[in-house]
Amino acid sequence: MDGEPQLWKSTTWGKGTTCIFGQEALGLLARVLGTSGIQLTALSLSHVDLGDTRMQLLCQGLARCSTLQQLTLPFCDVGVQGAAALAVAITPTQGPPGKPLLQPKLTLLDLQGNALGGEGLTQLCPGVAACTTLVELNLRAVGITEQHKDAVRRFADVVSCHEALQVVNLDGNLIGDAGAALLLTTIQAKPEVWSLSVTRFVSRPIMMQLIEQLAANAKLHKVKGSTGRRTKKKTVT
Repeated sequence: MDGEPQLWKSTTWGKGTTCIFGQEALGLLARVLGTSGIQLTALSLSHVDLGDTRMQLLCQGLARCSTLQQLTLPFCDVGVQGAAALAVAITPTQGPPGKPLLQPKLTLLDLQGNALGGEGLTQLCPGVAACTTLVELNLRAVGITEQHKDAVRRFADVVSCHEALQVVNLDGNLIGDAGAALLLTTIQAKPEVWSLSVTRFVSRPIMMQLIEQLAANAKLHKVKGSTGRRTKKKTVT
């Protein structure tokens, strides 16, 4: 009524509260994210009802926020189109002549509770692969099932080749033994992944193999960390 853009309104569903940003306000946020010189390192929009349309708008700014390291978007109603837009946003793009590549240097990406499904996971994979700084990825309960074996296989391939990824959460997705077996092969080939969460609804033999391999990877990770700290201490001395 006063001519100001609606920043957000809250709606209550069940026991939770969801915030809905107005289109104008979200567009303003996207423009701010893309402002030269901004030093934002973390952005959390938990339980904000973005949907794919607002997510696509937000991604226009995210793509230019090169200082961003942590992006937390759980339960934001992001679907396939939103995942595709996010993948583009976190993929390096060439800036003006003489300028460095534009890309959020994410170390953490949290998409828990968004209805990505197999197609959304497939759309996200190129962005995960391109975001070479990513250390932790939370895809808990994003609607992946046994029917999405091809998507899980593609994701496993991305993880196995990723330079930095160490922590992956896929709990709450009913990927079955076939999906879990693909991930087992991945962590066997890539010991840098020392934390992997999957649904408990897999067979005991597969689960035991996962637990044993992750224990071995975690031990190796701890040894490397200790070696790095000792090396650093010697260098300083």
